[in-house]
Amino acid sequence: MAMNKRVRRRLILLSTLLVVVSLGLVAGFLYARWNREQQVITAAEEGMAAYEAGDYLTALLKLSKAVSTRKDDLELTLALGHSRLRNTDPNGRHVRASEKFFLHALKIDDDNEEALRELVDIYLATGATANVLTYSERLPSDDIGIIKKRASSLRAAGRYTEALEEAARIRALAPEDASWPLYELTLCEERGDGISDRIRMMLEFKESHPGNQGVSLGLISLYRMNRQRGEAEETAKSLVESGPIDDFILMLLLRQLEGMNLVPESMIVSEAVGKAAMRNPE
Repeated sequence: MAMNKRVRRRLILLSTLLVVVSLGLVAGFLYARWNREQQVITAAEEGMAAYEAGDYLTALLKLSKAVSTRKDDLELTLALGHSRLRNTDPNGRHVRASEKFFLHALKIDDDNEEALRELVDIYLATGATANVLTYSERLPSDDIGIIKKRASSLRAAGRYTEALEEAARIRALAPEDASWPLYELTLCEERGDGISDRIRMMLEFKESHPGNQGVSLGLISLYRMNRQRGEAEETAKSLVESGPIDDFILMLLLRQLEGMNLVPESMIVSEAVGKAAMRNPE
């Protein structure tokens, strides 16, 4: 009977010890998990603070730790992608390395415009034309900046006719923009179109877009190349007299005028170049 009491006491002590040990293990596990969560919270907060302050190396280190746990946090994932992109490598590996973060962002939100735009830029920089076209299709169709990137990618791939189709979209969206006539002219030249065909195209643009100064500049250049000095001078003088010149073509026009030795017109445009430089010091 006495033995049974001793055994019972030992069992009670053993049971108590097991409970204490179990509680200790549970407490240790809960503390470890809480500690990890706190570390993730701290890493996320410090990483975002570093990102917003422009300290992209610190942001990369902190956000990598945070995103490894918070895999579905869109804001952290995008910030991590931008941070990796801004930590440049001499071999350009940072561009490809950032790609996976923006792709992951699309898994979280497949319509995220920020991730789509970054991927278009990444694929444009790496010459992945098919990917540029694929991801840009998911962005607004009237975004001229994106259309220009599509055209640039196609041009780099030697797909000039398709690039011209994209340029035509810019023409439709921004008929007065002075850049598209010169861009289309460049594409036609690179495609191998003859100078007569290019002049004909510019004259058609002149009729359909009479106020576009880029068209006039394109004609001046073509007339000079084709040794049609009279037409070149007439077009140049008419352009200068038409009023304020688009900043985009000022320097290009000045070189053409100086090349033809049109001194009065050159002086007018040179003064306009100086004023434009003061307006836009960068």
